[in-house]
Amino acid sequence: MKYSLLLVVLLQSLNIQLYAQNKKVAVVSIFIDKFTNQGMNDQRNKSNNPDDLMNYDSIITTFKSRFFEQYATALPVDFLAEDSVTKAAGYAELGEGQKVDSQWSRFTTAEGYVLIDSRWSSKDKDAIQKAFAVLPKEVDFIMISYLSFSVTASSTVNNIRYFKINAFVKMKAFDRSGDEVFKIQEAGKSEDELAEVSHSGWTMMDYAGIRPLSFQALDKMYLDLEKDLPKDVKKIQKKIAKWEKKQAKK
Repeated sequence: MKYSLLLVVLLQSLNIQLYAQNKKVAVVSIFIDKFTNQGMNDQRNKSNNPDDLMNYDSIITTFKSRFFEQYATALPVDFLAEDSVTKAAGYAELGEGQKVDSQWSRFTTAEGYVLIDSRWSSKDKDAIQKAFAVLPKEVDFIMISYLSFSVTASSTVNNIRYFKINAFVKMKAFDRSGDEVFKIQEAGKSEDELAEVSHSGWTMMDYAGIRPLSFQALDKMYLDLEKDLPKDVKKIQKKIAKWEKKQAKK
């Protein structure tokens, strides 16, 4: 009887410790970096509305839903409820600095979220650090997730060049120092191609094809994201363990 009781106590203690090991993560920004390469810039210059061919609001809404409902729940961390982040006092002001950037219009954020750019390691480290100041103290890491697109040439036949659309996703987690703790990334490429015809100095492309090919790329990206989930979980566990060892030495 005593041994059985001791076993129960040990198991309960182990469960508590395992639960305590889960780091708390607050997602502070979800956005799309729209098409930025030359082919997409050509399309944008031909239109008064750069979003004519792509419903970015719909894409980012779908991405946010898939992230929280299908992906985040499987990761070895605990995510804070969205409202506790986006409605925190001072949160909205975190993205104010981005609005004076001439490049600001190229981004679309998920509803309720501000833009905190982290596409390069040096971007917005100050805003990342400030985010912790407006969030609950129990938050260990903040995460920034974003989609981006590109166009790459796949082949050339005579005066016709063929292009494919690529979709990318990155999910980056940072600690209180603004340093990256772990990162998950995935990419997908469209099966079909866009044709660009050059003749007598003129270049013609059917830009209406951008939308369906972009969704092909997104679908492939989502499939690979789901397929690689077990690998991503192990990767995150190792990265967090490495981070904890580093913190213990400080």
